Amino acid sequence: GDSLSEHHHRLQRLLVCIAPYLKEEFPEEKDLIENISMILTLHDDDEIMVGFDVTTQLKNHDTAFEEEVSDFKKAVLKLGNESQNFMIPAFAAFRMRESRAAKIAKALDNLAGNQVLVEQKFALINPNPSKFTMNYAEKVHGASRATDALIDAQLSQIVEYRKYLRAHPEEIEPLLAPLKISDEKEKQRVLKKAKELLEIDVVTHVWDPDQTLVPLDKLA
Repeated sequence: GDSLSEHHHRLQRLLVCIAPYLKEEFPEEKDLIENISMILTLHDDDEIMVGFDVTTQLKNHDTAFEEEVSDFKKAVLKLGNESQNFMIPAFAAFRMRESRAAKIAKALDNLAGNQVLVEQKFALINPNPSKFTMNYAEKVHGASRATDALIDAQLSQIVEYRKYLRAHPEEIEPLLAPLKISDEKEKQRVLKKAKELLEIDVVTHVWDPDQTLVPLDKLA
């Protein structure tokens, strides 16, 4: 997936793209774009502090907020009081998600994380990563009209691409290249499995966490 810097860059570009629509939708909130940008810049500092990212599907989302905020406060102690008073609320806001800026920031964060899988295409063969991605987008619906439009477009993109692969099965085999299967018989087995998985209606499919991170060639 994206590195942290790539993820942040993706988020800030998304924000710039929808900024005019957010300004139109919330004209009374003059500092909205600035506040969202601050939150997006700082929201992953917990990962920077511990030195690694936990795979999204394995995260215990919405837990350990107080601990993360406490660790962030310690990390910025060497800064002046003015900087601390500016940064700490922005970092904490993403965890609490009580403000409009924080809710929009979270929507953009989920969208950006999802888009990596959508662009790579390979993960969309398995209905479980696809469904997780759709659920991850749907859970941040309602933050703004602009982010809702992006969510709807992303959901449609996932459904339509799986439909496209069913109609163009010749496009499936090139997607299996990352598996580096040298045995022709095994390659055909995995190809057949991929086609079977694509026949599953991802809209009505119930997400199975245990099957989400299983490599395609390891699925029974």
